[in-house]
Amino acid sequence: MGDVKLNLANLMKAKDTSVNGLTKGVEYLFKKNNVEYIKGTGSFADEHTVSISLNDGGEIGIRGKNIIVATGSEATPFPGLTIDEKKVITSTGAIALQEIPKKMVVIGGGIIGLEMVC
Repeated sequence: MGDVKLNLANLMKAKDTSVNGLTKGVEYLFKKNNVEYIKGTGSFADEHTVSISLNDGGEIGIRGKNIIVATGSEATPFPGLTIDEKKVITSTGAIALQEIPKKMVVIGGGIIGLEMVC
């Protein structure tokens, strides 16, 4: 069978293709089902209103009886470490590595930490 080697460039290309496909798929489903999709940064003005700074500029307020908050993930800061996404990385930096590190220490035992060590 020979040596098995990781081709990082192909791996990253496949990851980018997957992410783009999933993103476009979700946007398609929103459009198909008349779901309003707003890109920006939001904060609650009150229990039924979200103020949104739009990515394209400007600000709007949206009111709703039920609001879904889908924030993604954010790494918890670790005292004494500055995250630069080059030498000290989060899961976001890990999925954008340009080369495979010779050594790596993973801090954290959550789902993403476990995925990184496998």
